[in-house]
Amino acid sequence: MISKGLLVLFPNALRSDKSVLQSCLLFIVALYLCLLSASSLAKEPAASNLEMGDQEIPIIGQGILVLIDKRHQYTPQDILTRTDLDWQVNQSNIPSFGFSPHTYWFKFSLPATQSDSLLELNYALLDDISFYRLVDNTVVDTIFTGDKRPFAERPVQHRAFLFPIPASEQ
Repeated sequence: MISKGLLVLFPNALRSDKSVLQSCLLFIVALYLCLLSASSLAKEPAASNLEMGDQEIPIIGQGILVLIDKRHQYTPQDILTRTDLDWQVNQSNIPSFGFSPHTYWFKFSLPATQSDSLLELNYALLDDISFYRLVDNTVVDTIFTGDKRPFAERPVQHRAFLFPIPASEQ
C-alpha cells in the first residue's frame, strides 16, 4: 500500500533564490534516499533458514496458519477444538498485517531439537501477546506478554519478544 502525504514548502522570504533552490534540491535528494532505503527494507528475505555459525535456524513465517478474529470472540479452547474456523495459509516469510484492531491467531509446528531454543516475535509495538505451547494438542505452557505489560515480566528480557522452547524429541 502506498502512503499519501502532502508536502508544502514555504521558502523563507529572506533567502536568496539560489538558497531556496539548494534547499529544495537537498530535500528532494533526502526524500529519494529515504524512499530508496524504505523500499530495500520492505523486501522480504528469500531464505527459509538463517545460518548462525554451523547451525541453521528456521524462519517459520511461510506456511503457518493464520486466523483473523475480527470480533475477538475465540478462546484457546475454540482454537484447539473447532474445525469450522477459516484458517488461511500465510504465504510470506514474515507475516505483516500492519496496524489493526483485530486479534490474530497463528498455528505452527516447530521441528524437534536436541537443545533449548527461542521463538522470536520481533515487533515491539504489540500490545498483548498470548503464547500457548502445545504437546499432543494439550496446552503445556502459557505466556502473556506485550508492550502494555511490564518489561520485567517477560520470560526473556530482550527488546524483541522471546519465548523459550525446551528441547524435544517429537
